[in-house]
Amino acid sequence: MDDPALQLSGNAKVIGSGSAGSVVAGGAIYGVVYDSDQTYFTTLNQNNTIALAKTSLDPNSDLCRTIAWDGSNFGVFYKSVDSQIEFRRATPGGTFAPSAPVVVGGYFTGADINSARLPNHTWFMVGADQHKTSNYAYAFSVTDADVASDAPDLASGDGASGGPPAQHRSVGGQRGAGLVRRGMLSGCNYGTAFPNVGPASSSFPAASIAAGPNGFAVVWSDSNNIYTRTFGPNLCD
Repeated sequence: MDDPALQLSGNAKVIGSGSAGSVVAGGAIYGVVYDSDQTYFTTLNQNNTIALAKTSLDPNSDLCRTIAWDGSNFGVFYKSVDSQIEFRRATPGGTFAPSAPVVVGGYFTGADINSARLPNHTWFMVGADQHKTSNYAYAFSVTDADVASDAPDLASGDGASGGPPAQHRSVGGQRGAGLVRRGMLSGCNYGTAFPNVGPASSSFPAASIAAGPNGFAVVWSDSNNIYTRTFGPNLCD
């Protein structure tokens, strides 16, 4: 249960209308990608102020997006309106490459995806798909030369008989508000209760969290708006 007497540091803010996106730490800033009338990329400072105003990554309103960081650039996988998974890189200043998205593969119907940067100069993502009564988990990769590898079938099963769930695949440890461990909430004495991250009217259909050099950033949405919040290094007031 929530403990209304316990408050995390920082404040939740609305950065626009849209659905819950994905966040990753990129040096001293956070990169955020989310869905609205288009697919937007923006960056946040450690204090939750906007560093880069929202910039259109794709003119379509795309579903299922995820973002990673390679030390210099952000990499974004997202599902396009034609059910393809596509990939683009973004600089902290909002320059995208390549000029046309890399088409990584198809299959996906709208379930959760997640990504990470691997040490071998490869962008990697995992996700899930549903086809008729079967569920599948896939992995894709894109090299720095923008060469995409097809999806190995990580798992499959008959959805009617308990195959693997077609959502919440995770890699790189950035997705899901539950990834804030108790041990990281130093100074928060809450026993079995958790502090509120956002307004009571908010929901967390696909909350995303990232650890930065001075704390954390969380992105989530309700039925109308997308919210961000940064907190730390003293996580609780």
